[in-house]
Amino acid sequence: LAVRIGKNYYNGKTYLSVHIVDVRLSSSDEEKYFSEKSIYELYLSTGKADKSLYPEREDCSVVYKYLKQNGGYNYTASDLYFRLQSSITYGKLMFALKAFNQAGLINIQKKITLNQPKQKVDLESTDILKTLKGRIESE
Repeated sequence: LAVRIGKNYYNGKTYLSVHIVDVRLSSSDEEKYFSEKSIYELYLSTGKADKSLYPEREDCSVVYKYLKQNGGYNYTASDLYFRLQSSITYGKLMFALKAFNQAGLINIQKKITLNQPKQKVDLESTDILKTLKGRIESE
């Protein structure tokens, strides 16, 4: 936990207050997180693609199974990454989630909710994965 400790004055008395600023799993590898996130952000800012960004079928399966088992996810995509860090890179997770969203499998707002698809979906036909694959192949 990352917390902010402060003083709180109430009715003439001083109380200690503790505000939680961030929560992370103790087993998370933050160096790996920042390294993978920088590759993803480089793509977003320059369009320079890296093969480590493209989620294969197995990667998408890991993410979707986790979401399905948990009825979605009530926290941020970065928090989800820390849950799945041993199974998927940051970039693959972000692109898998974007593909799921474009295919209508999920909605991403402040949390991730699952939709009931009416038919089988081909994630590789989503605009986001077609664009990414094209950029990887052109490099």
